[in-house]
Amino acid sequence: MALLRQNWRDTGKKYYQLSIFEFQSSFFYPAHNHEGQAEFVYCTRGEFSHRINGVTYRHREGEMRLIRSGDIHLLRGERFSYFNLAFAEIWLDKIAGLTGFESGAVLPAGPGGLIPLSDEFRETLDTRLDRLFLWEEREEGQIPFLHFLSELMDMARTGLWEESLPGGIPDWLADALRVMEETLSLESALETSCRSREHFSRTFRRAMGMAPSVYLNSRKMEKAARLLARTNLPVKTIGDRCAFDNQNYFNRRFREYWSLTPLEYRERFRNRVH
Repeated sequence: MALLRQNWRDTGKKYYQLSIFEFQSSFFYPAHNHEGQAEFVYCTRGEFSHRINGVTYRHREGEMRLIRSGDIHLLRGERFSYFNLAFAEIWLDKIAGLTGFESGAVLPAGPGGLIPLSDEFRETLDTRLDRLFLWEEREEGQIPFLHFLSELMDMARTGLWEESLPGGIPDWLADALRVMEETLSLESALETSCRSREHFSRTFRRAMGMAPSVYLNSRKMEKAARLLARTNLPVKTIGDRCAFDNQNYFNRRFREYWSLTPLEYRERFRNRVH
């Protein structure tokens, strides 16, 4: 393993931590999470296996994923490189307010925290990283950092999410996925697709690497976890917002997914940054 660049002398004043890694042989980082911290992981060369909250994704070159506080993830691969930008998760709320999102909003992301990126953003990424490294130790470091976050938020707002879907995905499935993200309803997505249930499930599994029900459950659980950690909403209200009519069923599915009850999760991962 080669650590190409890293500035990490945490004095309590830094806004972010940026690290760039390169691996010439096999590499494995075991399952872990980051309390109160979020991070962007961007693959700069090759690809690796990225398991996030129990679902394994191929993290390809040129893809960026957002790992939120409480997400459990591990990395495995060989001959690849990536950069990692870590920061206090409360900055997602702050930048949401600055860019016109509702209070408490989070950066929109696709499956497995996949962030939509424009071609221009990818082409100028080296320059952006150089700027972040240059300013990381300075008091004014928040300026390029907030600019970086706001650009990601703007791209998410302009509907680039479809571009982050796997290559070759049919337009009808992209539309159905967007409806599923908005409604957390498999039936609504199926209705939008105008396909039979069997055809829908077969194409979905081939494109996304998992059954529709597995994908939908992961989206519900991730949304529930974010609301528990970032709001004071009652557990029942959160269950309702995540399309669960029965609170006991919601509690059971949440514990199966996170190995914690909703209240235990809130106690452990509530944002402590003020």
